Amino acid sequence: PPTLRPPPAPAMLPPDQADECTDVLAHGAMFRRVMPADLRELSRLHMTRKVFKRGDVIVAQGAPSTTLYAVAEGEVIRTRTEEGPGGRSHVMSEPMAPYNNAAGRILNSLRIVDGDPTPAAATCGDERCVAYALGKEQLMRYMAKKPRFAEHVVKSLCEEVRETSFRLVDDTPLLQQQHVGLNFGAFSVAAAIESFYRSALNAKINEALSGVRAPYFPRMHVQLPTRVVYINGFKGLRAFFDQHATPEAGARYGLTPDTVRLSAAIAPGIVMTPVASILEASNAGHLNKEPLLRRATRGVLPRGLREVIFGVGINQLSEFFEERAGRHTENSAAANAAGSLAAGTVAGYLSHVPHNLSTYKLLDPSKSYATLFAHFVDKSVSPAVTAAI
Repeated sequence: PPTLRPPPAPAMLPPDQADECTDVLAHGAMFRRVMPADLRELSRLHMTRKVFKRGDVIVAQGAPSTTLYAVAEGEVIRTRTEEGPGGRSHVMSEPMAPYNNAAGRILNSLRIVDGDPTPAAATCGDERCVAYALGKEQLMRYMAKKPRFAEHVVKSLCEEVRETSFRLVDDTPLLQQQHVGLNFGAFSVAAAIESFYRSALNAKINEALSGVRAPYFPRMHVQLPTRVVYINGFKGLRAFFDQHATPEAGARYGLTPDTVRLSAAIAPGIVMTPVASILEASNAGHLNKEPLLRRATRGVLPRGLREVIFGVGINQLSEFFEERAGRHTENSAAANAAGSLAAGTVAGYLSHVPHNLSTYKLLDPSKSYATLFAHFVDKSVSPAVTAAI
């Protein structure tokens, strides 16, 4: 009877080609944790060198992923064709990374195990392209023969999944950030403590702007509860708008998703501007002797702009930075702190001009905004710079 024989093994690669193939494999997501000796053995014994000319199809879109290609030379063009409305074809095309950045130079590496259809065609875009091919059967036999190699492949793929998850999170746009929960008790305790710090800080800022010393903790019976309402208001309004001001709801009124998201982001700052005005007015009684509520109306326009910036900073921007910090640490508290610090720095920088302008108006309501802005510019420029100009 005839004897069944296994398919012949490919001819061994010469040492220089085996080294080249090993280098490309080592930069691929599937093999990043595999030991170099195992990769070199796989390359030398089981992979074959193939040369393509311009226009040759290396892999076809939709074909089963039965062969892995490690591209070592030449530009490869990835092309994906999708059926659009009316049966029209939509073609997306982009070159793969060059060889000096070998990551991404392997075709079918994440699909060869289960043989899924190739999502995009790969075509040689240079006069010559060189790739090393590895069939699915050769790969599976080598994995069965080398449990250590199989374990390292699994670890490599797990790492790729984790990094892909992080990248997906980091790609969340600023205006699409969603609140992660409300803890009004914690917010209230933090706001009560912050009320003393903010009162002293505002007193120092007012002293620097006016040259008149002010008490550090005036009207704390007003400031403390108002600060608690202020912080909880920003957080509660953000959650409310996240729930109700959705792109789907806006579509019923002809609004685009970006318009709805931008409106929801700035609305808490606008709503909380009167509350912020009470806080600011509480620190200005040493110069502006008007009643508190009348005093709170002074400088309300630039203060409203500041509150919008602050609201986006305390809500969307802090979570935007926290997501990105989370990629570099598994400590959620550290990521939260880093996000808050980064958002505070950005929002503080962007809001310092409207804040100082509103404070000038609060302290001296008799002057126009134009006069106060000119005074602010003069105080912001050092005498040395003015003399040089």
